[in-house]
Amino acid sequence: MNSLEERKDSISDLTVQSKKIGYYTGLTYGVGYFLTYLGVMLVFIEVLAHIPFDAWGDAPWLIASLFVQIIGAIFAFGFGFMVIKNAKKARDSEFRLEDLSPLVSVLSLMLLLQGVAYTILVAGINSTSSGANLSLFSPICGIIGPILFLVSFRIYQMQTKAQESKFIAAILMIVSLVLIYFISRNPLEMKYGYPPYYYYTRQMPVFIIPSPLISELTLEFITLLVALVCGIMFALKVVEDKIQRSITSIILSVSGIIFSAGLMYFTFSNASNIDDFLGNNAYISAATMSVSEINTRWILTIGFVILGIAGIIALIVSIISLVFAAKEVSMQMVTVKPKPEAAAPPAPTKEAAAPPPESVEVKYCPKCGAKMPKDAAYCPKCGQKQPKT
Repeated sequence: MNSLEERKDSISDLTVQSKKIGYYTGLTYGVGYFLTYLGVMLVFIEVLAHIPFDAWGDAPWLIASLFVQIIGAIFAFGFGFMVIKNAKKARDSEFRLEDLSPLVSVLSLMLLLQGVAYTILVAGINSTSSGANLSLFSPICGIIGPILFLVSFRIYQMQTKAQESKFIAAILMIVSLVLIYFISRNPLEMKYGYPPYYYYTRQMPVFIIPSPLISELTLEFITLLVALVCGIMFALKVVEDKIQRSITSIILSVSGIIFSAGLMYFTFSNASNIDDFLGNNAYISAATMSVSEINTRWILTIGFVILGIAGIIALIVSIISLVFAAKEVSMQMVTVKPKPEAAAPPAPTKEAAAPPPESVEVKYCPKCGAKMPKDAAYCPKCGQKQPKT
């Protein structure tokens, strides 16, 4: 028994330490996310300042698209701050699903505005005299996906909903992720940061970060998919309540390991090849300037590096959390096993547990036959007045 208590105390102490490390993970990631978007916007503004003014006069839709894109970047800054705030709350108290609601809302609005900007851009290109006749299906999916994700998350979050509703909401979230990651974002945009129609004459598409969480696209999608599978299991109560939390922690830890790998891969590779990352952007080509002339690119590089460091810390936390959760499952499975030498005593019967009746004279109601004390004036069951005896 002492060994079991020592294991519980050890896991409890290490969990506290893991929460502290997790806080630094969120802090680092939030700062890195903010700096990365800040670097993108400053690079973007610096490049646009070098584009000739006459290139903008015949494209009001391009200005509108840029304006919407800048508003989306403001929400991206808010997302970075929300990550820091939630990390602090997770360290100081128990983190709940409701705490993710503001984070999901800000991220969904950011993606929604990016989809709107993309749609305006494609529609504007099609409206020109030499329009490229680009399909609006992909950018419109960039609008539908975030809306569907936000709505389905709200449905899943509502505690009054049945388990079947939570399951349907989780399926809808998976559909929204497919729309966001694969249908609304084409392969060239993912690889280079610009749509494939950048070859269009005098066309300057919006600079876009390759994935919502600034990680490697496929691993980021798998991370969220694994987390949603965990949510489905939780909603349907696939396992017993005693070990459900530990099983959930194991799945989320695996999800964290996958995401950390994608975060490190994408950010460190782009930080080390920042010239290649920026050199493929059509705005820079339109501004007829070299990457070395961009003075603010160092902010973007620092943002990538900090995000990569956050990926390293997140990987450590995920591995530690996985070990803790595995130990808790093992310990819980040991504690629920019945001891063969100590059989449980039989439960007392209702008759044995009831006190012995008092010795009092009784009579029976002539109307309903109910039993009552001899001196009762009315029947306790039907209310019939009893004859005097």
